[in-house]
Amino acid sequence: MRALEETLQHIFPLDSASEEEWRARLAGQENLTPMAVRLTARLAGIGRGPLHPHQPLVAVFTAAHGIARKRPMPEPPAVYAGDWPVLRVDMGQNGGASGDICRGPAMSIATARQTVETGISLADEWRAYDLFAIAGDSAGALYAASAIAARCLGEYKESDLPPGIEAALMTDILSAACDGKNGLDLLAALGGFDLGGAAGLMLALAARHRPIVLSDFAATAAALVAARLEPFIRDYLFATAAICPLHQAALTLLGAPVLFSGQAVGQALAELIAASSLFIEAGHA
Repeated sequence: MRALEETLQHIFPLDSASEEEWRARLAGQENLTPMAVRLTARLAGIGRGPLHPHQPLVAVFTAAHGIARKRPMPEPPAVYAGDWPVLRVDMGQNGGASGDICRGPAMSIATARQTVETGISLADEWRAYDLFAIAGDSAGALYAASAIAARCLGEYKESDLPPGIEAALMTDILSAACDGKNGLDLLAALGGFDLGGAAGLMLALAARHRPIVLSDFAATAAALVAARLEPFIRDYLFATAAICPLHQAALTLLGAPVLFSGQAVGQALAELIAASSLFIEAGHA
């Protein structure tokens, strides 16, 4: 069995009984905010009680996008990880770039599968970590993310796009792309190697009951690809604040709770760890 199919077999929905048990257990405690209760209940449903000994990792995916080679691209937002460890993953290690999505597909279906399965393999290397934030750091990734979100949502307005994204170029991209009915089709049509690797890692983490923080728009687009492959992955997702209305609409589609009002992933991770500590305080570590 291929790595992708084997991983998908191990992704299950939230344990709703456990989630509701903890929601009821913590409801009404004056020192807790509604968000703290929600996050703790979600962690219980994921099957993750206390995140202990608190070993988070920020995984930043990068790769060359063909669309960026002949056009000026907006810089991707910086990743503010605080004191947490950051590992960068170059998905284009042989110097290759995905295709120019303004003119055709980013990659073949076979290459899309390969990038996803490469991301899946990273979970074994990083098994010591119990909480993950995922980000992108590639020129051109904002166009790929915007196109994937627009395709999944079905519509968008020019004012919905991230700062620096040209509406006319987005129209050309979507006109050149296929429908992308499933996850690999969507990735092959519009994604990059970085988004495929991130999507694969997310699937593997969900199969291992690990919470996932989407720290930027590129990670959100990768999650949209992963959700086309296995919709239950939505139950494992959290997010930092959106950078534009299209990004926010994608997070709403995924049902990912926004952890911190800003875009600092380090604070978002700290918020999840704080919610996790409620298990310890309640005597259920």
